[in-house]
Amino acid sequence: AGKPATFELFAPGAKKGDVDVNIISPEKRHIPHKVVDSGNGVFRIEFTTVEVGSYVIDVTVTGLSVPNSPLIAKSYDASLIKVTDITDGVVGDLSTFRVDASKAGEGQLEISINDGDVPNAVQVLGGGKCLVTFTPEQAITHEIEVMFNNDQVPGSPFLCRVKDADDLSYGGSSGGFSRVA
Repeated sequence: AGKPATFELFAPGAKKGDVDVNIISPEKRHIPHKVVDSGNGVFRIEFTTVEVGSYVIDVTVTGLSVPNSPLIAKSYDASLIKVTDITDGVVGDLSTFRVDASKAGEGQLEISINDGDVPNAVQVLGGGKCLVTFTPEQAITHEIEVMFNNDQVPGSPFLCRVKDADDLSYGGSSGGFSRVA
């Protein structure tokens, strides 16, 4: 949403004034657009999406609907995806985090940890939300990359520091607690 959208229409012999376009947003608002004559019967229709969801685009040339009209165009917004509950991990222990894509629109969610070197599993919770799990095998900072329709989700890559199980210590410099093996 909020991004320019363009599609082309091939209508040989038509003039710009012959092309009529009506675009309706997911919230049923009429969307302003521009018809550009690219020459040789090619017309470019430009508009800006204003919200996430499906747009209905009705196109006629000289009063006749074009084939497959009305067209459906889908808008999404990767910036509306929220990644939460990433905590530091321990080698060999299951780590989890949550992804909420419920407000982002339709699309393909991709999650990669350390460039795909660390396998992860996605449990769909419904309503565009999921729980992601992975088991780190190295005591290094893990980079969690989240993409939506090939767009980087803001904040990605997210960092998850992972320590060895026997390196864990809790508390301040006066000793605190240590994990007992």
